[in-house]
Amino acid sequence: MLIVGLSDPVKNLLLHTLGATVAGDRLFCSERHDSTYRPQPSEDVEPLQATCSPEKLGRIAAAWFEEIVRRPIVAPPGPRGILRRPRRCSGHRSPLGPQRPRHCLTL
Repeated sequence: MLIVGLSDPVKNLLLHTLGATVAGDRLFCSERHDSTYRPQPSEDVEPLQATCSPEKLGRIAAAWFEEIVRRPIVAPPGPRGILRRPRRCSGHRSPLGPQRPRHCLTL
């Protein structure tokens, strides 16, 4: 299992916790709970499942992580200056495939 925490060091804020799990010839990537690392649903991060050789799984996982960490982070002002939960923005496509939209990470 590989766990990556995406954070804003200036605001000392954890944005997302991502994980990739390989079991034999299977891969599962998703957003994870920041303490238990169990998969959790997310509006920003679509899970990925794949089955193939371990070498290909490594490349697929790396592309999945890279696509997410390259997204811009947009922080619109919330009511009374409160930061909002991260949400999607639209209009982008992912290199992982035509059905997988690429989103901005927003607060």
